[in-house]
Amino acid sequence: MNGKNQKQKERESSGGFTFVEILLVVVLLGVVAGLSIPHFSQSYKTLQVQNIANNIVYLMRYAQSRAIIKNTTVRLVFDGPFERYWLEQAQEIGQGDEISFARIEGRWGRRFSVSQEVEVSMQDSFIKFYPDGKIDKNEASICRDVSQGKQDCVMITTKWQPGYIHLVKQQGEG
Repeated sequence: MNGKNQKQKERESSGGFTFVEILLVVVLLGVVAGLSIPHFSQSYKTLQVQNIANNIVYLMRYAQSRAIIKNTTVRLVFDGPFERYWLEQAQEIGQGDEISFARIEGRWGRRFSVSQEVEVSMQDSFIKFYPDGKIDKNEASICRDVSQGKQDCVMITTKWQPGYIHLVKQQGEG
């Protein structure tokens, strides 16, 4: 019987966690959270750059397809400070073979915004897509400042291969 009472007492005394054990777990979770928040912040900003670049490339590929299907010229246009961008389609040939463009109706013609932490730069403020599948040769850099003059950049280029859009991740310096 002595063995039975001892086992019963062991079960009763080991029935839960002590306050010190719970406090230790809470402190450890706090330390892990404190160390991971700055890393998460940097990762989020990098994802912002990548997301904007992916959206621009997606819109460019749509513009190329639309130009071919509709047998017309389509262009991706950026506003002056490169804070917004949208698609336009050729409407009519004006005097002297000048083409006028109008924004595409619907969701593909809406204005897309660039985050304030991200900087877009390009030679021209637009890229044209032609009915034969060709694309104007141009490069766009999408960057954000990391620290001490360094930048995290993604480049979109149509210069390397006719009719293709390339997305390249870069590490740059300011």
